[in-house]
Amino acid sequence: MNEEPNNQIDGTGELGELPENAVSVSQVEWAWLWAAAPWLVVVGILSTLSLEPVFAAVIVLIIVVPRFMTWRRTAYIVTDDALIYQRGGFTGSRQYNIPMESLVEVKSRNGMFGRGLGYEAVDIVLDNKSSASLTYVPTVAGLESIIRERMDRFHKDSISGSDGEDQGIDQITRPNSNEAQDNNLDEESS
Repeated sequence: MNEEPNNQIDGTGELGELPENAVSVSQVEWAWLWAAAPWLVVVGILSTLSLEPVFAAVIVLIIVVPRFMTWRRTAYIVTDDALIYQRGGFTGSRQYNIPMESLVEVKSRNGMFGRGLGYEAVDIVLDNKSSASLTYVPTVAGLESIIRERMDRFHKDSISGSDGEDQGIDQITRPNSNEAQDNNLDEESS
């Protein structure tokens, strides 16, 4: 890639200009509610027992609004040379840039309700053996295959020579003819 992409987060927490071949995937629409559901159940039970309705409403806002803002600002962006995890927050976003060269494995899995509700988690493993999960990814987005395709293409390009021919494998599997003859002579003389 000739241009260095501008993947900086601006003041609103959104990514700036992305390369034209970048793929951005957001979490499923209701992921924010799924994360807040256990807390909402607890507040609902407490409000039926003895919690004032105004106090319950304030607690709900404290629980739901940050979860909604986190969901709204979270995205998984795949470029030719990196996986960018934009993690949303209440006051902004944080960006984690994971180079394709450090990815060694990617696989998707469905959670307890994932298959029925159309979401999955995509697990990535880095070359330093650390791992991360990209959660609430819409199954139809095919994020695992997109990452795998870019990862494979990046690794293939990294072992290719500057003229586009794959030199790394040839050098390993086929020694040049002079080296092969020298090896044969050494074996015959022993």
